[in-house]
Amino acid sequence: MLLVVYIFILQTMVDKNSFIAQLEKLLLHLKNSKLEYLKASDKINSPQLKRKFNLIATERNKFFQEILSLIQSFNISNDDLIIGRFNYDQLLISSIHEINSSPLKKCIKSDEILLEIYSKIEKIKGESKIFSDQKAKIEKSLLKNLNLANILSGVKKP
Repeated sequence: MLLVVYIFILQTMVDKNSFIAQLEKLLLHLKNSKLEYLKASDKINSPQLKRKFNLIATERNKFFQEILSLIQSFNISNDDLIIGRFNYDQLLISSIHEINSSPLKKCIKSDEILLEIYSKIEKIKGESKIFSDQKAKIEKSLLKNLNLANILSGVKKP
């Protein structure tokens, strides 16, 4: 009986640590997603698309703040978070991806990465309103961006 309780406690600790690790990863990618949408807004000539990308960047920032509040509820200080530290690996990876990728493709990729993280969080914690609401909005943005990319690729072809 004691062994069962001990295993349960260990599993709960592992689940909590995995959950917090995924939340930190989510924070990092929400921040990156916001930046990608802001960069896309700067590079696009269409006022409607500029507005759309700025609104999505604002939405990503709102998600970031909600997840940060959730992490802080676990009594984790901002100083202990990955996002507070400079990440040379990330800088290198993002600079490599910058070379051949359009702003819209970067936004699509960032949304796909976010959706993967939300799926991992759901596997650990199950369904949650905050995560399902955020995930649904990201899925909606992703579909619109994919449609836009298809339209633009058709326009560019002779």
